[in-house]
Amino acid sequence: MDVMESKDGYLVHEINGTTEFKNTVAQTGVDIPGAIVDYALSVIK
Repeated sequence: MDVMESKDGYLVHEINGTTEFKNTVAQTGVDIPGAIVDYALSVIK
């Protein structure tokens, strides 16, 4: 989801149907997909 701030508040201008993390781990050194799964599992336990 892409959100921008406008004079009237926050504006959602794009929501993607699928999420891709193909380059994020190499660029950031953080396993973002793994962190999302870990968080989701911790919430449902």
